Amino acid sequence: MTDMPSVWFGKRLVGGGAAPLLLPDIDLFFNQDMALAEFMLSSLVAAGIEIVKGAVLHRAEIALDDGTEAAYFDGNQILHENYRALIARKVVSLAETDRLFAVARGAGIDFVLSVYDIEGAAFARDIGAVAIKIPSSNITHEPLIRFAAGLGLPLMIDTGKSSLDEIATAENWAREGGASALLIEHSPPAPPAPLSQHHLQMIPTLSRLFRVPIGLSDHHHGLEMMLAGAALGASVLEKGVVPDGADIDQDTFHAMRLSEVAGLLTAVSAIHAAIGDPMRRLSPARAKPIDRMGLVARRDLEPGVEISLETIDFAFPARGIGAELWSAVAGCRLIRAVRMGRPVSWNDIAYSGPTSGRAGHGK
Repeated sequence: MTDMPSVWFGKRLVGGGAAPLLLPDIDLFFNQDMALAEFMLSSLVAAGIEIVKGAVLHRAEIALDDGTEAAYFDGNQILHENYRALIARKVVSLAETDRLFAVARGAGIDFVLSVYDIEGAAFARDIGAVAIKIPSSNITHEPLIRFAAGLGLPLMIDTGKSSLDEIATAENWAREGGASALLIEHSPPAPPAPLSQHHLQMIPTLSRLFRVPIGLSDHHHGLEMMLAGAALGASVLEKGVVPDGADIDQDTFHAMRLSEVAGLLTAVSAIHAAIGDPMRRLSPARAKPIDRMGLVARRDLEPGVEISLETIDFAFPARGIGAELWSAVAGCRLIRAVRMGRPVSWNDIAYSGPTSGRAGHGK
């Protein structure tokens, strides 16, 4: 498994056969309530999270003030909000963002930051982010990708609604910009999009095409896709996280709750442990399982009786000749009497076949 692509996010190996990194994303769900943001970080630390994800959004001007509306799902209907106003109520100054992630630094956990402009990318590096994420909205932002790729940190590229050509182009910009450590995220659409649009098989497909670790940026209402992503080989499992009882807001419907994080972390670890190797390795000297059948006498059998389905029955465990050797022994004759229900062993029959057939299959 050592030939699998990998990157280091700080002190954590991502890919390379390591367990998937569960990456809860506090994003900007706290709506400028810094006390709430600190509570979310502290709760994630208590849940055992290694790395948290946030965002650098420090100016509303990244959205035009032209009346464009954003749409998001509340579980029942599509809600609409002025896009510039939505961005404005999410903005957190660089100074406040630094203070927030000082909480993570003080707790000894690392953090990854999404960036939306060049200033934010440089800031993310300066305050100690272990990786920088290009959100799917910026996968066509060539200057930002090239700049972020040259900062000396692992670069995550979220693919969102991108075509394969757009993904390949962004990956090329990142490589040309100097990115030596790259991770690509598959990002299915949020509700009310149907599950048929998740296309989780893109995780192994992207891995084959780009030979980098592949993550899943999950937008499903529930945790099932995170578990499926772990089983399909995703190296990072990213999902938004909000406090229990959070108000409906952009993306909160499909975010997980803080109380779900510890259980999900345990489930992901269990799935990784269960995946194992591509083929079960068995010792040639292993004991035969007790639920394998062997030959037994169907009735009291005397010497000279032929081995056939009329004279032989089968029972657990295989104390004598195993049922898998029926073709080799059918038609042979007994040289000793065998009582009804007793195993038929090699010593009971006249056998002239290959001696290798007896070795390892007898008693």
